[in-house]
Amino acid sequence: MLPLFTSDGQYEAKTFTKVTAQGEVFSGMDFTNCLFDGCTLTECTFSHCTFTDCRFRACEMSLCAVPNTRVLDTRFAACRLFGIDWTKIGNTTVAKLLLTAHFTDCGLNYASFFGLRLKGSTFTGCTAHEVDFRDADLSHADCSGTDFSGSRFLHTNLTKADFRTATNYAIDPTANTVKGARFSLPDAVSLLRAFDVVIE
Repeated sequence: MLPLFTSDGQYEAKTFTKVTAQGEVFSGMDFTNCLFDGCTLTECTFSHCTFTDCRFRACEMSLCAVPNTRVLDTRFAACRLFGIDWTKIGNTTVAKLLLTAHFTDCGLNYASFFGLRLKGSTFTGCTAHEVDFRDADLSHADCSGTDFSGSRFLHTNLTKADFRTATNYAIDPTANTVKGARFSLPDAVSLLRAFDVVIE
């Protein structure tokens, strides 16, 4: 196992394997093109950090906090990311707009993406139970194969988003922008609930 990274560190093209930390606070760190493999970082705080072109694989990061941190072109695969408030990301409006993250086969339950710009992001094969997507921009996002049980969509931009094979979503077409979005049966029938129709 590699030594635990330290605050105010700058890392480029490094691999962190099975690093373990719980409830620790890291500040002012810069990670570029780094791989986090099988790490456990539960309840850690990454404050004023930057992750650029990084990959997280099979990591446990539930209840992490990311105040004023920037995430650019970073991918998460098979990670557990329960309860993360992604709205705390970035210390300026511009920094928040630069959020580019992709999630594949991840657990995102109880997270919040409220009001964030996630255009072109990936949420594929994930569990996204009770996630807040209100006022978010998910245009052109790939949400295929994800379970959205209990997740909230309101004033969400879903233009040309891909929800094929996604399940358990409750999306009101009259309260969200769904132009060009792609859905598949049988779950697409749920889109008709907003119109108070009887389906037999």
